[in-house]
This record gives sequence, C-alpha cells and structure tokens, in this order.
Amino acid sequence: MKNKVYFFKKFYVLSMLGIWLNTSTFGIAGENLKEKLRTADPLITAHQKFSAELCGELFRNVAPTENLLFSGFNVSEAFQLLYVGSVGGVKAELDDLYTQDMVRTRGDQDLSQVPDAYKALNDLLSFDSKDEDATKIYRAASLWVNEGQGYHFSKNYLDRLQKLRIFPEQVNYALDFKKPETLKQMNDWVSNATDRLIPTILESLDPAMVSLLISSLFIQGPWLYSFEEHATQESDFNINSKKKIKLPFMNQEKFHPYVESEELQAIQLLTKDRKFALEIYLPRTDVGADELREALGEDFDIWSTVDFRNAHYVSLSLPKSKISFNRDILKDLGSFIPETLSGGTDLSGLLTPAAELGVSAVIHKTVLEMNESGFKAAAVTAIGLEKTSAKPQIEAAMIVNRPFGLRIVHLPTKLELFRGWVAQPEALTN
Repeated sequence: MKNKVYFFKKFYVLSMLGIWLNTSTFGIAGENLKEKLRTADPLITAHQKFSAELCGELFRNVAPTENLLFSGFNVSEAFQLLYVGSVGGVKAELDDLYTQDMVRTRGDQDLSQVPDAYKALNDLLSFDSKDEDATKIYRAASLWVNEGQGYHFSKNYLDRLQKLRIFPEQVNYALDFKKPETLKQMNDWVSNATDRLIPTILESLDPAMVSLLISSLFIQGPWLYSFEEHATQESDFNINSKKKIKLPFMNQEKFHPYVESEELQAIQLLTKDRKFALEIYLPRTDVGADELREALGEDFDIWSTVDFRNAHYVSLSLPKSKISFNRDILKDLGSFIPETLSGGTDLSGLLTPAAELGVSAVIHKTVLEMNESGFKAAAVTAIGLEKTSAKPQIEAAMIVNRPFGLRIVHLPTKLELFRGWVAQPEALTN
C-alpha cells in the first residue's frame, strides 16, 4: 500500500503550469459563481461521499475482466427520493450519510431543510439550450405508485419534493402495475429521458411491487477539439495478452491537459464550453492495470487532485466505442446502508396508506458512447419497493488500446458524474 500511495503522489504532482480555467469560463459571473459553489458545496460533498462508498464496493465486486461504468451521483440522487420519505432508523442512517457535512457547515437539521443547496446545484449544472457549443445535461425523476393495490404518494411527501426540487424535472404516476401498458410507459419514460441511450429499465414488472422510484442522468458533450472522421482507422484493442478485438480508433494531434509517470498516462478531454471533461487513465503494462484499477476503487478522492493544468501536444488514438453496464446494486449498497435496505424498512412517509416497505431491487444501467464529435453518457437508477419480502513537436503519444479507467467530471464543482473501468469496449459504428 505504501508503494501505491507513493506512486500516485509522484503521478499527480508532475505538472505545475499550464491551462487555467477562470470563473468567466463557466458562464456564471465570478462572485455569483463563488456564492453558488459555497451554497451547493455541502450537497456536492454528500453526493461525493455516497459515490465513494459505492465506488469501493463496485470495484471489489465486479470482475476486472468486465466493464464497469457507474454514476454514483445518479444513484445518490435516486436515494434522496427515498430519503425525503424516510423516518426512524432509515432516516438516521441516511442522515449520517448525507447530512453530516451539511449539519456541521450550516447548522441545519438535515439536508431536506436546505432547498437553496439544491437550487444552487441545479443552477451550476444548467446550460443555455440556444448555445450550440454547450454541453447538454438533463436530470429527471419519475415516481410510480401501484394504485391497483390502493396506494398513493402522500401529499406531504410530494409537497416536500416540490419544495426541494432535487431534480429540475419530476413527474408522478399512479397506475395499476398489473396492466402491461404500465411497463411500457415506464420504459418509454426512461428512453426519452436518456435520448434512447437506455431504451428500457425493466424487462418485466412484478404486480406485487408497491412503488418504483427512477432517477435519470443524460449528458452530451462536444469535444473542444473534434476528431476528423477520415483519420479514424481500424486497429487492435488488447483485452489482455492473449485476446484482441478490432475497433475503429479516432486519431488526432492536439494540445490537451496531460500528465504521465512511469506507470501510466492520463489525459483530460475538455468539452467545447470547458465545463466538463472526460478523463482517461491508461496503464503502461498489464501489471499496472491491476494497480490502477485497484486505486480507482479504493482511492476515490485522489483522482480529483490530479494536476491537469499543463497542456502538451499529444498524439492521441482513442477507440470509437460504446461501454454499457447493467447491475442490480442492492447487495453492493447493503454494506454501507444496511438499515435502509433491510426488510420492513420504515418509509411510511412516502405512501398512503402507510405500509412497511422493503427495497427489493436497485437497478443501475449506464451507457457511454465516444465518437469523433464528442461523447454521450446516460445513467438510470430504479429503486423498487415492495411489502416486506503540426505542427508543434509531439510531446507525448497516447494509444488507448488496452483496458483503461475513466471519469466524467463537472469542472466548476469537481462533481464526478461517472467513473468506470473499460475492459471490453464495443465498436461504435454510427
């Protein structure tokens, strides 16, 4: 462990000078931006804390030979829908996870008492729909209750959600889960919310389910420097020392924020509006891949300290690819919020009539596509509730032709939206 910590200290202090992003870059006037960052900071810290817990579990439980792409932010927002309706031991557990920093910083009782934090974060993640260069980010929630069993969302619960505005867009449905059109309506909502990147969230719907809470996240970012389509060429992606697959590789030579060490290379691909970045971490060797993957899972916060301020002229080769992930993360979450996920969970604040509920599944689906013009990424989390049961000289060459780690980050807030390990990408043909 000491060697690993030293390795990453050596890695992230290499760059000292280079590209600086000032407050005007982010589209909000300087003092206003600072105030919004201060207001949203405890909420961002709470999301990052949740993401860090989930990150460690997923990197331990998902095999290194499989793709792993998750949005801790999206899962955290889904559980805040649950949190608002929780009482008793569940509320105490989620209070501990979500609001310690809020209580210490603001002196408020809990996160649900500070709608200004949610508003500030929504403002920071907003974009001008008329700006062609803007990175588009959409967050939404849909709440479904099984009226076929006589349940409805409580007025107090819906009023609290309306006051908080956790999501810029939220809709509520009371439907009979026995009817086949209900499942279609759920999947259609997910497809529309993710621009069809994720066409379905459920293959079937248990009529005994009492409620389903769904959160969605969609982001589409145009590269600051797009790739020329004519430069895309087929090449090998080395899954391991014995297995290769053919993929289309995009190629360019541009200035990018870039750092390297003896063990790995890292590059930050900015969006046109410079608000977001897709970061890629490429190990030098197969042995380094194991260490890098372990560090991505165990050392959540260290990656936000990587110094990308220095720009280098990089010859970059990046697979034009698609990465997908689909997992019921109920057991992964159980290690750090066991009370919330136990049978007989007290969520009586959600529904009328009040009922003892159990979380039966937490489905997390994600997709990332990278092509010449930019990237698209989407995440959906569904929580099911049921009754208990040229040119300058090239300074570096980075050929991303083997398993690698990645992050998608909102730069003004340093909020991580996605993290993953790409073991076997699919070719993206369109």
